[in-house]
Amino acid sequence: MELHLAGNLDEILLAREVSELAFIVCKGCSVIGNGIFLSNGTTSFDIGCASLPRKIKHEGHRHPLNQLKYPVDNFCHACLLHYTEAEKQEVIMYGCEKCEFYIHIQCALRPHLVKHRWDPHPLYLILFVQNVADHSHDFDCEFCSQLIDPTSWFYHCNACDLSFHIQCIDPFYGLSNMKFGATNIYGDSHSHQHGLTLVLSKKMHKCKICGKDAFNMPVLECSPCIYIAHVDCFFEK
Repeated sequence: MELHLAGNLDEILLAREVSELAFIVCKGCSVIGNGIFLSNGTTSFDIGCASLPRKIKHEGHRHPLNQLKYPVDNFCHACLLHYTEAEKQEVIMYGCEKCEFYIHIQCALRPHLVKHRWDPHPLYLILFVQNVADHSHDFDCEFCSQLIDPTSWFYHCNACDLSFHIQCIDPFYGLSNMKFGATNIYGDSHSHQHGLTLVLSKKMHKCKICGKDAFNMPVLECSPCIYIAHVDCFFEK
């Protein structure tokens, strides 16, 4: 399949499927994945980022927002993340250059209504703090327990008075392009006697090879042996 990347990012991309263990970081949204990517030979994009529209209309700003070539102003008016020059990430952003208003693609695509297991009611995306009526105290994120800057976008339930940073409402968003479940994986040197399974680690275990934390990371696991290893560590060994 051949696709022309939208917006100012005019390149011809070819689809290719990578191994379940060959992780690729999308150049558009910085989300890691191991499925089908579109590539020009040097950079890769997931299908969603490769097919983005050139222009969108978002309730968070009065003017249409154009897809901008990265890197642009590294301050996002939705999540308020502002990287230093050393940390600067190359991600697709939408923006109004006239008003100097920019948002990351991840923030632009946030749903306006979400369900969360901690709340029986739907949570609404709050674009302007004035939209929350009769709120007499600060907003605290239920997930990270940190104060929410009211000038940022966040999720809120009026009935239960619960709030979440937009990046905390789904802490595994960065792994949304990962395909887990591949089984019977062996290293070239048979680092472990049993076949391993690619999983998202939900246990407070450390990598058996490097000894570092493996919680909430893609790992290779052998449940009977309580063996967990970072993918890179396993194959480097």
